[in-house]
Amino acid sequence: MRIALIMDHFDPTRGGAENVAVWLATALAQRGHEVHVICHDVAPRINRYRAATQRASHDAHRSRLAHGNDAALPEGLHVHRLRGFKLSHAIGFRFFGQRAAMRCRRLAPDVIHSFTLARPGDIYQPIHGIYAALQAQAIASRGTASSASFKELMLHLSAKKRLLLMLEKKAFTRSSGPARVLTMGTLMGRDLKHFYAMPATRIVQMPTPLLAVPPRRHAEQRTWFRGNYKLNDDAPVALFVGHDFRRKGLRHAMDAVRHSRTAWQLVVVGLGKVREYIELAERWGISERVRFIGPTAAIDDVFPAADALLLPTFYDPCPFATLEALTHRLPVVTSMQNGLADIILSHEAGIVVPTALDVPALSEALDSLATASARQKRAHNTAAALRACTVAADEYVDKMLGLYEAVIKKRS
Repeated sequence: MRIALIMDHFDPTRGGAENVAVWLATALAQRGHEVHVICHDVAPRINRYRAATQRASHDAHRSRLAHGNDAALPEGLHVHRLRGFKLSHAIGFRFFGQRAAMRCRRLAPDVIHSFTLARPGDIYQPIHGIYAALQAQAIASRGTASSASFKELMLHLSAKKRLLLMLEKKAFTRSSGPARVLTMGTLMGRDLKHFYAMPATRIVQMPTPLLAVPPRRHAEQRTWFRGNYKLNDDAPVALFVGHDFRRKGLRHAMDAVRHSRTAWQLVVVGLGKVREYIELAERWGISERVRFIGPTAAIDDVFPAADALLLPTFYDPCPFATLEALTHRLPVVTSMQNGLADIILSHEAGIVVPTALDVPALSEALDSLATASARQKRAHNTAAALRACTVAADEYVDKMLGLYEAVIKKRS
């Protein structure tokens, strides 16, 4: 089968969703298919994510090892780099989509699987979520009515944001749009129905591939990490993971720690505007309980040091940090805007609050997990929750190939 995969960046260091997209391209080629990746750019040897990881992570040596050397592409995988104007600008994004469409016409693939609105293809997998919902939550995340109104105005004035909404409406409401839209969890499905009245027949909820997890050295890593960062062994540690601090709700996570009756400590992993949050922690008098350790490629070495994942996100439809927490048997404290909130609730693998703005509920959730026995009760349910939202890597590829064949058959 000749398969075209379209994505903005062929770069696994940008996040969990991008990592899965790159892995899928490799897995399909290893199955003997002719895979053409059409992208704006590929992972540079050093980009801002890699550079920050190697310079500022909790353990730079481990991060360098985790990045490793760039592996050679497998036979059958062809990468078409269509670098042009920056994708952060409307003209660059539109131009990339036009060039990707031209390249697809020249390659004549059997199926086009896209991860970007620039050219949705036969199958569209919105790894960044539904932009109408994303922009609505960006407004809702503002603390005051005036700041929310200002954010709404700025979104309206942004040519790139207007373009994304226009392309999304075109893809989701016209018959010429993607035959299938893949979602992770139920959040995106609800958003598609709410904003675009999309019929359920076009929506396919795909489980996430359970990729290999490095061997755990739980006791060793927990001791080293807590000692290195001078964390109090007698107080529980909440872990926050994410690059987009505002959207992931870092301010409200810190506020929940501040108001909890238990002396929770907070470890923040990610690349973002750290200075304002350090100053906020100082103003709130919790600087001794909050650690900013920067990004790391060795994230599996961080989870053992934590007792819970705290992620009061405003919008996270593809919450790979939540999946990683479940893999490491950590209970999750999050909001209903987490793409896996329903699974966490149904399996009692953590505590879900209505919104990130509900700081009292977040604090109460932390207090309810203050004891080791309470955390262990929730952690015991994480395995079932993980099984409900993931499949083995080979099974995921089988499901994707079956979907490709169904789309090809319907089109013919």
